[in-house]
Amino acid sequence: KMNTPETISLLAGQYDRIFRLAPEDLIQVIPATDNGGTELWAFLLNEFIGAITDMLNLINSLSKVDHEDKYSDLVMLSLNGRMRNYKWHAANTRSGFSDPDQPVSVTEPANLGLVDFAIFNGQQRLAICEALILEGKDSIDTQKHNLKIFNYDPARRLFYVLVYFKGGSGKFNSAWKKYQEVVEDFIEFPEGYALDGKVTPTSLQPNHDGIHTGVSNHGDGTRLLHIFVNVHYQVELRKKTANEDKQVKKDAVLNSKKDSR
Repeated sequence: KMNTPETISLLAGQYDRIFRLAPEDLIQVIPATDNGGTELWAFLLNEFIGAITDMLNLINSLSKVDHEDKYSDLVMLSLNGRMRNYKWHAANTRSGFSDPDQPVSVTEPANLGLVDFAIFNGQQRLAICEALILEGKDSIDTQKHNLKIFNYDPARRLFYVLVYFKGGSGKFNSAWKKYQEVVEDFIEFPEGYALDGKVTPTSLQPNHDGIHTGVSNHGDGTRLLHIFVNVHYQVELRKKTANEDKQVKKDAVLNSKKDSR
């Protein structure tokens, strides 16, 4: 019987042992239907895709959003719901050094910077996420966020760059290509962390066209995951007037008469 005290105690012990596994081992146990991949970077990317999709489904109910933190708050809320069973969590944290071009204060230019958020397993930091808003090609802002993330974590292993694109659906695909070009051809990454190759699209893609994902590999085993999100994903809808409809029908009748002659 499954409901005997002995069986329940056995299952509880197995459950506890499973979720005490190191993150790299835990994701090997999670069923494939819930797992984006057997590597931690791919597993977390899959969680990001699900959380961002949740955010996009909610975004129309919000008032005007002008700062990436508001989008990221929704993404973190969804991530925490998705990862709670693993005993992982997403949270804002101060870590590393702030952007030298925008010091926290004149007297403390190297004060601790505010990471957009990080993902933790207890006290262990698994990954860091840096977010920005783009409305078109912006080499300088893209460079700033891609570079400063390297000073947030001395381990420099797993970073996610989350780009909220607000330029409209008609420009989304071309903007993603331009973003890739900036990362590949414009940014000069820190010594020892040069870009190895290009930003390669990942096999983990959502079942909609609101997100592009790519990965760039850098020196010393560092990996950047780039998540490009179309927050204004609505397509333009042109509504005809009743008079336009009548004119179309009238033109169709005239054309039909001409063809019959």
